[in-house]
Amino acid sequence: MEVPEPRTVSRKAAIAGVYEHPARFVPDKTMFQIMAESARGALADAGLTIKDVDGVFCALGGMSIVTFCDYMNLTPNYVDSTAVGGASFVAQTTHAAAAINAMGNRGPTFMLFFREARWAARSGQEPVCQN
Repeated sequence: MEVPEPRTVSRKAAIAGVYEHPARFVPDKTMFQIMAESARGALADAGLTIKDVDGVFCALGGMSIVTFCDYMNLTPNYVDSTAVGGASFVAQTTHAAAAINAMGNRGPTFMLFFREARWAARSGQEPVCQN
């Protein structure tokens, strides 16, 4: 009996760009403005542009991820807004690798780590979602 090769996404995806927004308190900007600046910074670090993006991962509840994609003028083939508390971005890393593998690596994806509740509390604005 032939043993099938194990399925793995190891070495099929990589983190290519990173950006940390320099401001910790920005009451004059919306959450999406900060997220957009961060996304563009990470893409620039990777040598990419927003036009290169094919997937978006961010722990925004409900339809907020779709609203964010619209805000960024994106039409990705894959979106993931899994929200499981502090481990959301760990889970999404696995989801992103699996999506890249399944889509045949058609284009870069990006993941945004954004603490919405903390931003909302500091800015005095209402959170988009209640995670």
